Amino acid sequence: MGIINRLIIFLIRLKLHLKKGQCFQFTNQKTDSVYWFTELNLMKMEHGYRRRASVSLNWLLDKNCQIVSPHIGAGY
Repeated sequence: MGIINRLIIFLIRLKLHLKKGQCFQFTNQKTDSVYWFTELNLMKMEHGYRRRASVSLNWLLDKNCQIVSPHIGAGY
């Protein structure tokens, strides 16, 4: 299962033009949450806490999903 998860994460990062560990935010979010990909997960930093994000893969692959670099000080 680990190899399949790694492949899926790699392909999503490729589609979004992100490097492993590169932080980003969604353009439609209302919070200062910052996201990044690890080898096996999508992670989220919110209110000083790191945890696995519960973002849908359908949303990440949707053509309307747009990301930007995080704002300075956001989520860190």
